[in-house]
Order: sequence, then structure tokens, then C-alpha cells
Amino acid sequence: MAPEIVALIMIGVLVVLLASGTRIAIALGLTALIVAVVIGWKPNVIGYPLYGETNSYFLTCLPLFVLMGAIFIHSGVAESLFRGLTTLFGSFPGGLLHVNVAASTMFAAMSGSSVAGTATIGGVSYEEEIRRGYPPDIITGSLVCSGTLGILIPPSIPLIVYATMVNESIGRLFVAGIIPGLIVALVFMIYIFLRAVVQKRAFPQGGSYTVKQKAVALRELVLPLATVTIVLGGIYLGLTTPTEAGAMGAAIAIIIALARRKLSLSMLKQAGLTTLTTTCMIMVLMALARAMSTLLSYVGLPDVILGFINDLELSIYVVLLMLWVMYIILGMFLDPMSVMILTLPIVAPIVVGLGFNLIWFGIVLIMFIEMGLITPPVGLNLFVMQKMARDVPVGTIIKGSLPFLALMIVVVWLLTFFPGIVLLLPNLM
Repeated sequence: MAPEIVALIMIGVLVVLLASGTRIAIALGLTALIVAVVIGWKPNVIGYPLYGETNSYFLTCLPLFVLMGAIFIHSGVAESLFRGLTTLFGSFPGGLLHVNVAASTMFAAMSGSSVAGTATIGGVSYEEEIRRGYPPDIITGSLVCSGTLGILIPPSIPLIVYATMVNESIGRLFVAGIIPGLIVALVFMIYIFLRAVVQKRAFPQGGSYTVKQKAVALRELVLPLATVTIVLGGIYLGLTTPTEAGAMGAAIAIIIALARRKLSLSMLKQAGLTTLTTTCMIMVLMALARAMSTLLSYVGLPDVILGFINDLELSIYVVLLMLWVMYIILGMFLDPMSVMILTLPIVAPIVVGLGFNLIWFGIVLIMFIEMGLITPPVGLNLFVMQKMARDVPVGTIIKGSLPFLALMIVVVWLLTFFPGIVLLLPNLM
């Protein structure tokens, strides 16, 4: 059967199942099974890629990093970050809005989840900033967009999934996300600073803090910073594998929770359940996506698409633009993990065929998926923020997010034409 026909059958079945409300994992599995029968495969052949995808040593770091993030979320670390960073940045023009960005950036390095970062930092900071008189649109915009850094700054759960699906180094992808993540955070803070300077009357005056108060604030940040340094530093220096780093991070998170007197059986139960459900969900999605990938490779669809692109003689940047537009649109309707798992079996071979570096592509892909988290109609971070800011219309949240979204696009443009920014640290490992 021609690859094009197989692809049409697969897309048709998948669209019908998703449109009918079928869960993504079930839709993937049924689609793979139906297509396998159509092309004459025995259904049990799908079992081989299912087993091979889940029986991977590289994925052992996944539950460990999820556990680390879950413990940090349930142990009140966000409050400590907010207090410490408020003292450090509170006197700057823009004050607590800088804290939103800085706290989200640091929390991203501990949780690996954008939605969790937005909910946790937003839950700590929103009411305080409204009480002090900051404009609601920029409060919510800074929280929503800074929260997306959770899937870019390592340890990132989607980066682990991406690395496994395209057979790249998890450690190199983690390190590659550091500079782009920091650039995005810095650009956000520059925008906040400039807007606060230009619109002085719209922003409350920042507080004044003594050197002693700032020294005490730094103490609040020591343990979180030490955790991030140990986890990422061990990977970067080659002292630990990602799995060992994840185990160390989870152990340190437990020690910090104990030191903060937040460690309890109920907290560990919550963290354990979060880890179990998240890991199982991701593993099932990845296994079923691998089954579809095997079918697509068997019929030769990636080669057909790559040949079609070559025949059109399009610029590689035109092809990239088409991919970016596709990912922004998909991100409007699906969560980041689903977008990657649905598209990578087809997109990854095309990217390799066009000569792009998969480490670079993974980081830029994550940034576009981030944009999907803040674009309607199904921008997850928008709805998380709206639940916390019930008195603020969704339209106001979207309005506040647009400048930050534009800045993210500028950073993506920078990374596209200067890929060395992404590859600098991985190449030095």
C-alpha cells in the first residue's frame, strides 16, 4: 500500500477518535492497531515497539526528576523563593514583577513543569502584587509566560521524552536548555524594567532593603540553588548520568523538606502519587507513539515527505517556518507532551534529512510548544492563571501575555539564525 494512503488512513482515524473525545493514549493505540491490520501486519507485531520503548534505561531518570519536582512543590519551597527574591529585586523598577520571572526561572529548574510553575508561583505572588497595586495585565502576563520556562530550563520532563524519542543525549539536551532559558528570563526582566520606567505612575514604588536583609534573603535561596548546581553540574562535568543526577535531586529534595519541617507521610504520599500517575501517563503515550512511528517507517512515509520537500526546492528556513506555524497551531489545542509525541515520528526524520542538529531543534521546538501554553483557545497556563485571578477576565490575561509572547518569538528568531547559542554548552561538555 502506498505510504500516502497509509498516512491518510492514519490521520483520518486519529482525527475522528480525538474529535469524538477519546483520550490521546487510547486514540494512538487504536490508530496503530487499525493501520497495522489494514497494511497486513499481525496485531501482535505492535507489541515489539511497545516493549522496546518502555524497556529503556534512559527513561529511569524520568520518575526521579518528577519525584524531585513533586517534593519541591509540596514542601513550600516557592514561598521561600518568593521571600528571598522579593528582598533582592523589590527595589528595582518593576519590583515584584521581576520576582515573578526570577522565581519561575528558579522553580523551573526544580519542577520541570510549566503548569506547576505557573500555579505554584502565581499562588504565592498574585494576591500580594494586586494588594500592592501592580497592573493586573502585566502581573498575569509575567506569571503565565515565565511559567512556560518549566519545560525549557532543565531538568525538563518534555526534554527527557524528546531525547528518548529521537535517540539523543538527555544530558546534552538539559545543558542546551540553560542559556536559552536564561536569555528568555533576562529579556522578560528588561521589558518589565523599561515598562516600569516609562509608566512610573502605573507601578508602585519598590521597597528599600538593607545589606543585612539581602544577606538573609540570600540564605533563603542557598538550598534551591545548591540543588540545581549539584544536579546540572554533575551532568555537565560528566560526574553523573541523568539517572544518577535525578536520584541525587530527589534525595536532596527530601532532605530540604525535612530541614524545613515539611516532610510527612501525607506529603510523601502526595508526591509519590504525582510521580506514579505522571510517569505512567508519559510512558503509555511514548510506547503507543513508538508503535505508530514503527508503522510510518515501515511504509516509508518520512522518506516520501522528505523527497517531496526536496522536489519543491524550498529553502530550509521556509520549511522551518512551516514547522513552527504547525507547532503553534497544534499547541493551541493540545498539551506539549501530546504535540511532541504525535508529530516527532514524522518530523524528526525530516529534520535530520534537512541537515539540522537535533539538539538545537529540540530546544527551539520546546520554545514553540511553550507558546502553545499561552495561546487560546486551549492555553493551559492561561486557564491556570484565570483560576487564581478570578476577578481578572481571560482577555486581560491574554493582553498581558502578548508582549512576552512577542519577546519569545524574537528569542526564537535569534536562536534560529545563531544556533551556536544553543550548542555552546553541549559542545563544551
